[in-house]
Amino acid sequence: MTRPLRLEYEGAVYEVMSRGNEDKPIFLDDHDRKEFLSALHLMQSRYQAIIHVYVLMANHYHLLIETPQPNLSRIMHDLNSQYTIYFNHRYHRTGHLFQGRYKSHIIDKENFLLDVSRYIHLNPVRSGITQKPEDYPYSSLPDYFADNGRHAWLVKGAVLEQLQKKGEGCSSYREYISHCVEIGDYAQPTVYANAIIGSRDFVEEIKEKIRNAGKLSKDIAQARQLRNGNDLQKIAESVIEYYQQTIDILSRPKIKKNFAKKLFVYLSRKYTDKSLNEIKEFLNDSITEVAISKLSRRTEDELCLNPSLNEDKKYIEKNLLDRRKL
Repeated sequence: MTRPLRLEYEGAVYEVMSRGNEDKPIFLDDHDRKEFLSALHLMQSRYQAIIHVYVLMANHYHLLIETPQPNLSRIMHDLNSQYTIYFNHRYHRTGHLFQGRYKSHIIDKENFLLDVSRYIHLNPVRSGITQKPEDYPYSSLPDYFADNGRHAWLVKGAVLEQLQKKGEGCSSYREYISHCVEIGDYAQPTVYANAIIGSRDFVEEIKEKIRNAGKLSKDIAQARQLRNGNDLQKIAESVIEYYQQTIDILSRPKIKKNFAKKLFVYLSRKYTDKSLNEIKEFLNDSITEVAISKLSRRTEDELCLNPSLNEDKKYIEKNLLDRRKL
């Protein structure tokens, strides 16, 4: 079986779906869903992604996501990995949580954003869970129906703007969704080559990108190399140089005032492709992968509240940039 098309470029929009392994549930309660949305928010912030729509079903989830940088694979890898670590830790299990790689379709933003948003939001209706999609709380639809939504990171403007442009005979998104339910319009828009949802001109544009895939792959590889031009050793050297410490500071177990360790973990997650296990092995202490993931997230929160720590981070980032220029 051939792998589905993986085309990444700046400003691309995707409909993404990831399903539980063997179709098993990936969300068992509201705490799981909150944890997943927290991880999604973190990825959105870390990679400056734009989340237009989401829905969380029992055994899979859908996203309508826009990537200003060509990095969907990295976003999805980190999102699924982080949630898997949480899920396995909470339920004392091991192994894969998700079924293979995620599935994605490239979306024609100018013409099909509204259609894809409708398809995703009506997933609970299509699955027979409810006839009133607004009654299903585990999607972005309630945010679209409210003036002030629950998630500040959700971007509704592009979908709502397309509704106004296309008309659809509806004055509001609520009216549009209700009309789609009434006429039974739940189906996914036509997918070209199991990869593209868009107008004929958009399909031709993407086909041209595919024909230039060799050059495109090199461009993507170069972009990733620029972003991830550091390794764990370089980050460790920059951190301990700044704090005037020896390397063993990164392996000390007490973390509360160990700013060096906090920033090493945070910057390693931000500026390298290293896995949690690789960071754990580099640290060579008893810290777990779960603890590394949590430490990175807590440090990101602390950077917003601690100006001194934020200044430390900026100086070390500058040092990393200077090292890369050498």
